[in-house]
Amino acid sequence: MSSPDVQLYGGLWYVFPLVVFLFLTIFLIIPFAGWRLYNWIKDKEGYKWLANNTENNAIVLTPLDHVNSVEEVSHRNTVMKEAPVANFFIVENETESIEIAREYNAAYVLVAYPSDVYKLEVMALAAGRNPEDYVPSNLTIEGIESRSIVKKETIGIKMIYGDEIDGFEKVFDNKRTRIYKLEF
Repeated sequence: MSSPDVQLYGGLWYVFPLVVFLFLTIFLIIPFAGWRLYNWIKDKEGYKWLANNTENNAIVLTPLDHVNSVEEVSHRNTVMKEAPVANFFIVENETESIEIAREYNAAYVLVAYPSDVYKLEVMALAAGRNPEDYVPSNLTIEGIESRSIVKKETIGIKMIYGDEIDGFEKVFDNKRTRIYKLEF
């Protein structure tokens, strides 16, 4: 039996795309997918905590990206209006944030580190504020980890970083997903 003709199968032109595909898969796609999967697993722990440790009629205040998961996994209601949610996360005063949460009957707040830091620009815009007053437009993971990107210590920033906040009790923290309960 003779070996196949190299010219018939395209020679090195078939090898090059295969090598590129393998390189991309091993060094880009798998790590990115793994990171996303890790975040989803950590977030799901928080959603399950809500399902198992809160009242059936509990209302959760959370950035828009978490709304569907909170409702589908936790079976809890969320505050759906963007402006009140944005205002809650960008105020600097605990009293104001408590008033906003109470206005919408929210008993819990769910945030995720570091992904929700990237959402502060959008929240500032939704609240009618200048995003550059809160975080720079060129966010880096190093800046987020060192907290050097923070221009204003808002309630959202404090919660995302896991700080203690007057009027709120941190009831869940797996170093990614953090849940606070409003103290009445």
